[in-house]
Amino acid sequence: MRGYSPAKELLQVLRNRYIHLDKKKTGRRIVNILLSLIIAVIVFFIIKETIAIVSLRMKMNAIKSNISNTKSVIDSLSKEENRLKYDTFYIEKIAREKFGMIKRGEKTYIFVNSKKRNFIQRIIENIKNH
Repeated sequence: MRGYSPAKELLQVLRNRYIHLDKKKTGRRIVNILLSLIIAVIVFFIIKETIAIVSLRMKMNAIKSNISNTKSVIDSLSKEENRLKYDTFYIEKIAREKFGMIKRGEKTYIFVNSKKRNFIQRIIENIKNH
């Protein structure tokens, strides 16, 4: 037998055994890598959806706040409308303060203030028109 030696045979057996073990390890590595990728993708989508949910909740809270503010504005405007329809003293007050109106035969005194120049001009024009 040419080239036969127990050392060569032992070496060949060890090589075959380690190659077989390397193939098993390689298969396990691939499975571990695939499982890691799957877990990473799942975690990514969970985080992404959680961020989306939090964002939507924040938007929903902002909209609820806006609705609440709008309701309070509607209530105050409704009260103002009722006062303007039925409260004669309030109507008179608004007519005098905002529009500078006066009753017939009533004397008015105007105190000149540089900040109220436009207001006074409106009152004077109103008096001239009556």
